[in-house]
Amino acid sequence: MAALLPVALLLCHLSTAWAAAEPEVVGESAQIGQTSATLQAELRPEGAPTSYRFEYVPEARYESDVAALGPGHGFDHAVRTPESEPIGEDTSVHRVSATAEGLAEGTTYLYRVLATSSAGADVGEPQRLTSLDAAGLPDGRGVEMVSPPDLGPVGTVGPLFSTQFTFAAAPNGDEMIFPVTGGLGSSTAGGEPRYLASRTAAGWSSTQLSPPSLLPTGDSESNPAGRVDGFSEDLGCGTLETFNPIDSVPPVATPSSGVTNLFLYHRDGPTELLTVSDPENPFARPSSGYFHITGMAEGCRSVLFETNYRYPGFEFSGAEGLYEWSEGRLRNPAIMPDGSEASSPIPGGSSRRGSSFVGALSANGRRVFFSAPTSEAGHLPGSLGVFARVDGVATIDVSRSTTAVPDTGATFEAASSTGSRVFFLANYGLTSASSSGTTEGECTSEMSTTGSEECDLYEYNLERGQLTDLTATADPANPSGAAVAGVLGLSTDGSSVYLAAKGRLVPGRGNTYAENVSATGETEEAAYNIYLSREASPGVRSLSFVGVLGGREILYGGLGAFTGAESTPLLTEPRALSSRVTPGGGSLLFVSRANVTGYKSEGQPEAYLYSAGDGTTRCVSCRPDGEPPVGNPRRLPLILSSLWYPAQALQPRALSDDGGTVFFTSPDVLAPGGITGNSNLYEWREGAVALLHTEAGLEGTTSFIDAGASGNDVFVVTADHLLASASGQRERLYDLRVGGGFAEPPLPPSPCQALSEGSCQSSTPGPPGTAPAPSSTFTGPGNQATPPSRCAAGKTRRRGRCVRRHQQRKHTHKATTKRGTSK
Repeated sequence: MAALLPVALLLCHLSTAWAAAEPEVVGESAQIGQTSATLQAELRPEGAPTSYRFEYVPEARYESDVAALGPGHGFDHAVRTPESEPIGEDTSVHRVSATAEGLAEGTTYLYRVLATSSAGADVGEPQRLTSLDAAGLPDGRGVEMVSPPDLGPVGTVGPLFSTQFTFAAAPNGDEMIFPVTGGLGSSTAGGEPRYLASRTAAGWSSTQLSPPSLLPTGDSESNPAGRVDGFSEDLGCGTLETFNPIDSVPPVATPSSGVTNLFLYHRDGPTELLTVSDPENPFARPSSGYFHITGMAEGCRSVLFETNYRYPGFEFSGAEGLYEWSEGRLRNPAIMPDGSEASSPIPGGSSRRGSSFVGALSANGRRVFFSAPTSEAGHLPGSLGVFARVDGVATIDVSRSTTAVPDTGATFEAASSTGSRVFFLANYGLTSASSSGTTEGECTSEMSTTGSEECDLYEYNLERGQLTDLTATADPANPSGAAVAGVLGLSTDGSSVYLAAKGRLVPGRGNTYAENVSATGETEEAAYNIYLSREASPGVRSLSFVGVLGGREILYGGLGAFTGAESTPLLTEPRALSSRVTPGGGSLLFVSRANVTGYKSEGQPEAYLYSAGDGTTRCVSCRPDGEPPVGNPRRLPLILSSLWYPAQALQPRALSDDGGTVFFTSPDVLAPGGITGNSNLYEWREGAVALLHTEAGLEGTTSFIDAGASGNDVFVVTADHLLASASGQRERLYDLRVGGGFAEPPLPPSPCQALSEGSCQSSTPGPPGTAPAPSSTFTGPGNQATPPSRCAAGKTRRRGRCVRRHQQRKHTHKATTKRGTSK
């Protein structure tokens, strides 16, 4: 028997060798510096000892070799890292790395990894990286100051309160709306007026958007300061509210003084008055702002809003009335199918979790979606239904059941940009699709660990008049059906929609229902599977598994709901939404504490990017060395959520439209220049991570504000002096722009020293002339205030005068910096 043991071991070894397959390159990434980069890869040995090496070559040389020698020769002149020692004989994923040295600043390279074993070899796809430029920025970015260099006596970029429209970048990156607490020196409004910055070939210039304060405020509670309430995505038009008249050409005649009115601002045209009559309750006192913008069509041809005011001819039973301004007049968009006015209508919809206005007004202004109590056929009497008002003349009952099972209460989630598709949560059984859940339960939408959700996700197609259950499941392993929590995002046309559910809806992928309900440990609460519902052919959809959300990513409330550090809410709480979907629906950016890709995050949130093209999910914020994150006690927002009040659907562009660039904040060092524990702003671009900015910052804050649609413009707010024309400790707005940067104006010459012989004599007198007048507009990055002249040696400046040093009282003062506080 003992003699047979060596033979058995040999046979076991041979069987293992025969079972080995060629190694697999799972993914590649890089950490970028100026003259070096850390090249990283994830390899699966597939049962045989595997060695690896990296190759890298300037992109220009790669392209010339391919042009001269043909495909497959691009790496002929590549630099090769030394062959590594073999890694394990298992089938798990190994993280490997090597250093690329001798890189030229601001140069683009292609790199790849080659993995070799006795069973074969695998070569990674060529990846692109661009070394940092001389300024330490990736992609050839230049720094431009967007806010005026001269912020006036007390101005600082940033809001004191986030109760109105705050920050937004135009898709092309050439315009930006921002607040200045304290205002500029030329400001005609107090508090924190908003400005529109525009970029030209000469630099950036700023125009005040906030309505001017022309009349005495009187009772500030009844006559609050003017506000910027909402803006179109291209920043071409927006709404302003004020009790002051607004000057325009021709002048706008306003109703009675003391009544706050809503105006429509056009960047290239006159201001229009939307509220053309006096309200019946002129002394209404809202909690914050009189008008709540919940939808805006392209070109502001139509505006959807709520207000406490009651205008003649309108009757509403709720606390706020819902109005639509369209074609120069106000109308009631909440008309029921039978022609009656809806009772307590809600634009879009709401639940106990919050409110969603995503797509409540279509981009062309033709369709308005609202929720209201109903007792019509197909609904449980008194339940909340979802309706679509079309062209102001007809209303469609979107959530009406097509079976004998009534709708017990629907929750609007989102609608496509054109308004042709609307998505909502409701109880099971509204269509004939089979479901393992009870059809008698109410769709509670409660985020719980017990699996009490009784929700399916439905799509109503207005073009076809078709209601479809997107998540129906008859699998007995899903005893409560799909248990959908909500929508994370959707494509512009609605053909792709991402959702979270407790049920396992794709066989063999993701957690089982039982695992999601009883999830503990890193997720701390119940978990959810993420799915992509994509239209495969007209009227036919398919489901794909994306990843897993920890239960804490679906909880609401508390500071985390606004910083993104504690939650990744769904579309029912747009204030805290941190997931992003590209316009075409091909990519989803989301945050999860769960073990999505094998990285042990120890319960810390990490950012993941899913690509529908190849069905892969990648961690963009995980440490490449495989070590756990350092933790986030300062609650930094990983993916910045909206800074604005709840009705504003615009979100910071943390994901570029092509899905290739992500901007996120992390306390971990993920690229050269990062500082552990700092608010490190990173760019992930096609697998390469580079640092954009780092600062100590305050709890729950980040310098990132917004980005252009391509990712070529990144807007940051910081008190750090990114340009020489910055001064003091006040915060300013910058654009880190690919190919950007303007020539800085020359700094003023140093004043001469009276006690130094010859220092006050000019060596070459200049020609006579008149110095240019100071700019009346804030244009370019270099306009700066003239500093006071220096005092002679032995003296110092005190209260505008030069005095002997011993006359200056000595004291110590510790300076502190806080966003919204000027110095």
